[in-house]
Amino acid sequence: MKEKPDRVTWDLAMSVERLLEGRLSPDETTILQDRIREEPSTREYVARLLRLHGEMKASVRDRTRDLNLSFPVAAPAPAPRRIHPGWLFGIAIAAVLAAFLIPAVRKWMKPEISAVLVRSKFCRWDESSQPTTEGSSITAGHYSLAEGMASFRFSNGTVVVLEGPSVLEIIGADRCRLRKGSLMAETPAGSDFTVEVPGIAISANDSQFGVSADGSGKYVVQAIRNPVKATTSDGTTTTVVEGDRFTDDDDPRNLPPHRSSESANLALSPSVLFDDGWHRVTTAFGRGADTFIRSAPWEDPKSPKPDFGHGRHPSLMVKSADDGSQTNRQAYLRFDLGLTGSKGLENAELTLTLVPSALGFGSLVPDAHFRVYALTNEPEDNWQETGITWKHAPGHVPDSPDVHQPDPARTISVGDFTVPQGQTTGTVTISGKALVDFLKTDTNGLATFIICRVTSETAQGGLVHAFASKEHETAQPPVLKLRFTDP
Repeated sequence: MKEKPDRVTWDLAMSVERLLEGRLSPDETTILQDRIREEPSTREYVARLLRLHGEMKASVRDRTRDLNLSFPVAAPAPAPRRIHPGWLFGIAIAAVLAAFLIPAVRKWMKPEISAVLVRSKFCRWDESSQPTTEGSSITAGHYSLAEGMASFRFSNGTVVVLEGPSVLEIIGADRCRLRKGSLMAETPAGSDFTVEVPGIAISANDSQFGVSADGSGKYVVQAIRNPVKATTSDGTTTTVVEGDRFTDDDDPRNLPPHRSSESANLALSPSVLFDDGWHRVTTAFGRGADTFIRSAPWEDPKSPKPDFGHGRHPSLMVKSADDGSQTNRQAYLRFDLGLTGSKGLENAELTLTLVPSALGFGSLVPDAHFRVYALTNEPEDNWQETGITWKHAPGHVPDSPDVHQPDPARTISVGDFTVPQGQTTGTVTISGKALVDFLKTDTNGLATFIICRVTSETAQGGLVHAFASKEHETAQPPVLKLRFTDP
């Protein structure tokens, strides 16, 4: 049994019928016109009624045609026909429908291109509504980037670099919405561009700026070049000048939340001999330790509120900034060699696991060069994870102009590695004679390494690189692999 139409639909059908019969009042006609103009569902329904009305008139005309005449007859002179006002309005309705529906159909058949995906580095995409290969034309839709960096060039010339993990919705050629994650945007002169995040909208012209959002209403806006305007959900607009940031949380010590002390499987096995002949030792074994230090005033024990408990953090943060800021960081690792020693050592590898830091913008740091130093002053090997600071760390010179250079009298370089721009996962490894020679000199069963980033940021607010510590709940902690002549 067919369902009866609802009251609103029935009234609309009656209005159209009275219109075609010339019985609709001027006020009712105005109301119907407004509904057709403003309501897509009404336009569609009225179009169907008009089409049905036309088909029925044609059918009646065909059935009443005189089929018995076998000879031609003179056609009577046509009487002047009065055009029914309902038909005039029907034509007007058709024109209104065409004005609204034809552009929509054209747009559906050939969507407007808003941007082009010009570059993708180490990208792994989750669900996205459009193609995500380099050179793809991008239309309105959502894009979920799990890892890497993707560069979009919008039709108005704006370049947006999305840094995974992030979720971006492209709205048009001059607007996008960052649902969560981070992006860097650069707008050319004369082109307005807006980035929306939950709770705020950032408008820019001839500017460069970065935005981060956690999806729950927390955000950070940083003006890199020229000012930008930030308008909050209550309508308040703030001008963020070059070099400043605008956020709802101004405590720079807010790091990702502390996780449990569960580590990867290798962290549970202190020294494992695999079938390949390598012994593996992690910072989780015995007297092993890992932490990082930061050039911030609250890391001074004399500070009113000292805070240097990074030994419990799941990530080891490393950064180099030459602008005298408080954001420099170095990582410290200590391995317990008590079960292996160094006698007969012929090869060694040190492996770190990259993890996202959620701090800073990767667009402001090029391919990053790192250097690993070994602590040669053995009495300093007995440092505490929760006790070392920027001013009191083994082998460290806190006031050195080269923030990435430890004391050469107490440390030696044992290897280098590079993290390409945009890479936030995977592993990095150093090996070679310098590492082996250092380990062979060990006499106390402990080996301390310092991880420094040589490459600085191009502007304040650059990415902080992070490596998994032994406190990370899923990623592999720092691992020292050792091979001996007699395993």
